[in-house]
Amino acid sequence: MERRRSYTTLTDVTPPRYVLSIIPGKKTVVLSTKGGTTMRKLAVPPVLLCLLLTLLALAPGPGAALAADESAATGQIDPYSWTATYSGFTPYEQIKGILDQTVATSDRVRYEVIGRSAGGHDLYLVIVARPDVLARLDEQSAFRDLMLSDPAKAQQELQDGLDVKAPVFINCSIHGNEPNGVDAGLRLIKRLAYDNDAETQAILDNCIVLLNICQNPDGRIADTRTNANGFDMNRDFLTASQPEVRATTAQIVRWLPMLFLDLHGYYNPMRIEPCTPPHNPNYEYDLFIKWALPDALAMADAVKAHTNHRVLIPYLDLQQGFDDYSPIYTPQFAMYYGAAGMTLETFAENDAGTDGHFWACWAGMLYAAQHKNAMLFDQIERFRRGVVGYQQPDITFPYAYVIPAAQPLQKSPLQAARMIDQLLFAGIEVDQAKAAFVAGAQLYPAGTYVVPMRQPLRALANTWLWNGQDVSYMTNSMYSVCATSLPQLLGFDRTTVDRAFVAPLTRIVAPTWPKGAVTGAGTAFALANDSNNAVKAVNELMAGGADVAITTASSTSSTFPAGTFLVRNTPTTTLTSVAQKYHLTFTACETAPAATKALHPAKVAVAGGSDLRFVMRQLGFPFTAIKATSSLAGYDVVVNANTSLSASTVKSYVSGGGAYIGLGSGGVSGPLGNMLPVTVNVTNAYDNNALVHAAFKTDGLVGAYFKPDDYAFVYGPLWFTGLGSGVTIDAAYGSRPDWYVCGYWRDRAEAQGKPAVVSGAYGAGRVVYIGFAPMFRAYPEGTYRLVANAIWYAMK
Repeated sequence: MERRRSYTTLTDVTPPRYVLSIIPGKKTVVLSTKGGTTMRKLAVPPVLLCLLLTLLALAPGPGAALAADESAATGQIDPYSWTATYSGFTPYEQIKGILDQTVATSDRVRYEVIGRSAGGHDLYLVIVARPDVLARLDEQSAFRDLMLSDPAKAQQELQDGLDVKAPVFINCSIHGNEPNGVDAGLRLIKRLAYDNDAETQAILDNCIVLLNICQNPDGRIADTRTNANGFDMNRDFLTASQPEVRATTAQIVRWLPMLFLDLHGYYNPMRIEPCTPPHNPNYEYDLFIKWALPDALAMADAVKAHTNHRVLIPYLDLQQGFDDYSPIYTPQFAMYYGAAGMTLETFAENDAGTDGHFWACWAGMLYAAQHKNAMLFDQIERFRRGVVGYQQPDITFPYAYVIPAAQPLQKSPLQAARMIDQLLFAGIEVDQAKAAFVAGAQLYPAGTYVVPMRQPLRALANTWLWNGQDVSYMTNSMYSVCATSLPQLLGFDRTTVDRAFVAPLTRIVAPTWPKGAVTGAGTAFALANDSNNAVKAVNELMAGGADVAITTASSTSSTFPAGTFLVRNTPTTTLTSVAQKYHLTFTACETAPAATKALHPAKVAVAGGSDLRFVMRQLGFPFTAIKATSSLAGYDVVVNANTSLSASTVKSYVSGGGAYIGLGSGGVSGPLGNMLPVTVNVTNAYDNNALVHAAFKTDGLVGAYFKPDDYAFVYGPLWFTGLGSGVTIDAAYGSRPDWYVCGYWRDRAEAQGKPAVVSGAYGAGRVVYIGFAPMFRAYPEGTYRLVANAIWYAMK
């Protein structure tokens, strides 16, 4: 039976690069997309292949219309609306029963619930090992602790003959509509649990096998690539915004797997990493490829022998376009912990495709078992290099990163604490100053954070905290985004220090969050609009009936910059509760500024991807997800990142007094872009992405509380020229010589200094066009407020 798919559209997902392959001996063309987004078997006569190729060449780009059905508009999933195409498919609801039965009948298996999905389903980690090993997992854990705390000693103990079992991790079907990984994982468990052949014993004698048996229950139930939040979780390891990703991250940190196999589909021939260039220079790539490549070759041989299907290894068989540069993917994230991390893309969504995964994983585990000591030694060597400060030829690591905890050196104490929390969660060492110290000629107060680069996980720490690279001319295409530096994305200050310094530091296990407080007494209290928490708090207060206004211009004393919230007629006890909940400070006003705009709970209509909806929820905006045919009557604001909305409907709504926020090419291109007298300029390549310096107009609402020289992220960047009268430039690409920070964007020179965010009137309403990507995949937390500010500005 043909499988019926229900897709949740993400407008920010990299548009597919189509792959065609002909199944030998059949009049069938397989259409798949790069990354395995979809697969279709098309009964197409060969004479029509040219026509199909022509259609692919005309396939829509990033501004393609959102699916018109309500499930796509809302991000909701429709359980059980499809039928599996192969007999070996196991529904999610049967997995627990299978695991329970296996545990009851085999002393080699146990499992844990390691979290819950966005849709509320249990996530299972299955642990398979010899019974005596399962009984003493704490001993194995102690050695993994030693690998990080004293890697040289761990290497010595390994050479002295210590009996260590190497963790190998099988990550099953992070994309729910690539289901074969789960079924292959269940077959692996069955063989390891019951068989006593030589290969099974070799694996159990040398390894602890870990299976994240269904990383995406929501997607498996609903047959979607994404989870219930609409997120592609194989792009989420940069910020770990999704619960499934946080659960997997915790297990990688806990187990330090030596081998990590991530099961996907579909490519024919099957693909098994390692990848094409460019490779992130933070990897200890020489140690990775030494073992990943022969392991991949062993997997390829096994697939060929048992399924008669060919395997393509990108590292050997491709020149570019299948890179491992970005730290957003699951196996690449595991590489920072010393794993030979590889994606496996099986060849078909059928039982044979499950066979492909099974035999590849089996051979991969067997190779790891046969070379355990040498592989484990080199895994530990990555940590030792970090501890001793070994310098790679392609990168120079700094001595440390310094992250101020408080103003005035820190523009966002909340985001700084949030970064420290992420670093610690990932197992990265962080220190905090007990007293003032000097580093790089700057005096830092007590409480300042220091992230030393002589530490075992320096590669990940540096990847998150550096300024990144310009990879525009390293390759002709990138698999996905490569502008991933977190100080600029999250919006906090940090300093790179290259020379050693002396400071009274102590190792910490948790950040020091700003204390919430209400200071002074009065009937009006000011709240700085400098954090996402402030936006969420204001929305919560208004929902509870609070009287809230926002300053529309900066006061002469600078006590109330433009964009400051003023809360009136609200009990101090309520403000105190909100302040402590969100780590904010409300300050009593003796004399409130006159230039204010009253706010009220906004009735927001949203058209766009799941990231937009997710962030709107994060900011506390109640909203309705609309589709192309929805009426706009009754809404205060329309926030649109999708070209499918009717331009005539939008224009009629805005001219009658509505408010419109257009995000990126989806919300600004075509007729939607001529409500303001501007010319919209779009980059030549859809996958251009970068972090850039951005010049904000800080004395108005849209650019309120940003720095005049701040940062923004762009994806498919656009800019505006030919501005007519009445158009305000709220932000522009930086004009400084080093305005471009990092990423992949060749044709960027024309954008330098050009307007990127503009606003103005259209009839009786207001319009804001945003050429940045302020909410892309929930990465750029530092610019979420840009959309909130635009809402405050535009709504009546």
